Order: sequence, then structure tokens, then C-alpha cells
Amino acid sequence: MKKYKVHFSVFNLFSDSQSEVVKLQQLFKSISAAVVGTVWYESNSTYALYVAIGGAIIDVFLSCFYFEPMDSKK
Repeated sequence: MKKYKVHFSVFNLFSDSQSEVVKLQQLFKSISAAVVGTVWYESNSTYALYVAIGGAIIDVFLSCFYFEPMDSKK
């Protein structure tokens, strides 16, 4: 299993995303889309919009991460 050192910087928004970050964002987007659909079905569209906005904010937050691979030498 790969080990990473996680870095957070707002400047990562302006550079290309790593494949690990993209996979994490896609996973979160699919989960949040299911939650938005469920909230819309069970209540009303106002709450679904709140959940969708929260999901978009978290998606932008996730794009600020940078994973640096660590050497697994012992």
C-alpha cells in the first residue's frame, strides 16, 4: 500500500490535480450526488440545494490537497 504525505495549499487550486486527488473527488461527488437525490426525494428542493452547495464547497476543499509519495525504505 502506498503511503503519502499530505500537503494543503490554496495555490493547488491553480495547478493540475493529481490522479489520487481526482479519484478522491470522484468518489465524494458520487456519494454527494446520491445524498442530494435522496434529500430532494424525501424533503424539498431547498434542502437538496443546500446539500449540493455544501458538496461543491467540499469538492473545492479537496482540490487544495497534494499527496507526496513517501519512500517505504526500512
